[in-house]
Amino acid sequence: MCFEIFFHSKMNFNIILVLLILFSNSICEDKQDTESDEIFVPTKEWKVIKAGQKVPSGLHYRINLSTGKKEAKINEDDESDTNKKGISVIKEDETLYSALKDVDKKNPENDMPKKFRTLDEIKKDLGDIEITPKSDVEILQDLFAKFQEEDKKKQPNTKEILKILKDLIYLSHQIDNGNEFVRMDGFKKIVYKKLNSTNLAVKQEALKLFSTLAQNSPKVKVHILETGGITILLRLLNLDDNPHIKNSAVTALSCTLRTFPYAQNRFIEAGGLTIFSSLFKSGSVKLKLKLVTLLNDFIIERQKDVSNFENHELVDIEEKIIRS
Repeated sequence: MCFEIFFHSKMNFNIILVLLILFSNSICEDKQDTESDEIFVPTKEWKVIKAGQKVPSGLHYRINLSTGKKEAKINEDDESDTNKKGISVIKEDETLYSALKDVDKKNPENDMPKKFRTLDEIKKDLGDIEITPKSDVEILQDLFAKFQEEDKKKQPNTKEILKILKDLIYLSHQIDNGNEFVRMDGFKKIVYKKLNSTNLAVKQEALKLFSTLAQNSPKVKVHILETGGITILLRLLNLDDNPHIKNSAVTALSCTLRTFPYAQNRFIEAGGLTIFSSLFKSGSVKLKLKLVTLLNDFIIERQKDVSNFENHELVDIEEKIIRS
């Protein structure tokens, strides 16, 4: 409706035509400006900023009301050519290339050393310092020696014993280290010995070491079976009243028995299911959940991996669970 009234007048039509021409010219100019790749070079005088130019920060800006153009100039409050933000202002007669071409002069080749130091020179500077890395086996040997030295004392330092056990746990995550631990008879000298400790923290760290060793090496599992480790864990479960020790003992049993049919038979023959049955009556909810999970995993293992179990004279664990 407004457009119809507007076009009734010839004068109005002429005004619209002029506006359209100006608008189209401004579009063409803007298009040309946006296509410019020039870098805006500020000076101390107001200078028009073309569309698309990259403008450094720290300048004075204004819009010229006479021309409608954006203008900028160097901030005259700065005492140097570097503004407060650390951006260098390029003078009018400089280009980006001329401003950067001498960057490499800060590190002339003459300042570089003519040659590297020889190994003998480095050794001379270090003097008598010995920097010889130790292998894991050597570290294990050192830990065994420290443990035996501390354990012989009438009053062993509990903090030192705990530190040694934690270091052994860290090393035992690698299969080779676990096998070396077995070769050094570590279960008899350290693990089984500290499972009889009266200190709760020491006993719990010994169980963590037991679990770490068992879950990472089949050779360790065989060693545990041959040295009576399963019976030791069941005795601990049956006699120790501390819930944390019971939970840790079940974890150690789980790491030893999984995918190991001979060990599972020994567990059942040693009265493991009977002990589990008593724990269901007096144990915590967390402990009961761990027991159920472990027994369920035994059954699933035999059902899914028949080839691993079919050549063994297995005790019928499902029947034993029902009877228990």
